[in-house]
Amino acid sequence: MRRGRIFYFRKRLPKKLSNQVPNQFLCLSLRTDLPLDAVKRAAALLTVLEQMEKTHVDALTKDSPMHWPKKPGASERAQFRQVAT
Repeated sequence: MRRGRIFYFRKRLPKKLSNQVPNQFLCLSLRTDLPLDAVKRAAALLTVLEQMEKTHVDALTKDSPMHWPKKPGASERAQFRQVAT
């Protein structure tokens, strides 16, 4: 997805996760205006998200909110930024 000159990554959240958060989509800036760089960054980001997604969805299927994954902290946000650059 593109806004102005900058490309963005957009992915629909799984139904089990979208019921827990107000947004149905995850949208992150890829911080580039070059199409080839955007494709590479989006692919790397998608790989990381798919690995993390299984853990989060599995945790939400358990009965106790105690098992739910914590909200993304500074370290998780830093990982996303590192992948996107």
